[in-house]
Amino acid sequence: MLGPLLMTFGLQEAVRLLHPQKWVSALLAEKEAYPQDAARRRRWWGRAGEAAALLRKRFGATRVVVLGDLLRPAPLHFWSELTLVVSGLWSHSYELYTALRALGPEPKLALHLVEELSPQQAAALSLEGREVL
Repeated sequence: MLGPLLMTFGLQEAVRLLHPQKWVSALLAEKEAYPQDAARRRRWWGRAGEAAALLRKRFGATRVVVLGDLLRPAPLHFWSELTLVVSGLWSHSYELYTALRALGPEPKLALHLVEELSPQQAAALSLEGREVL
């Protein structure tokens, strides 16, 4: 993500998008994250399982699928997020997001309803998605 950002805006403009402290924090977190990527991935899969169980039990989800950063071979990084695609929710409400946030601050969760996926996202779901059991 950083490459296209720098190519589009240039270094001087891109750096202005975040406070310098955020950039330094992100770079230091990146440096520390690479050696711990396997352990971080295990934690993220555990969180995906917790989220899936919660979504099924409290909100009626019939299927929860992981997409995105967690499935890619590149190391997880500061801007990575755990992307979940969900089918069959009874309720898509503030309560749902509050319950997911209560699981913890990391990883950042991105929740998508299968019915609202773009054609590209739907294709990625069928080709790359991995169901959380």
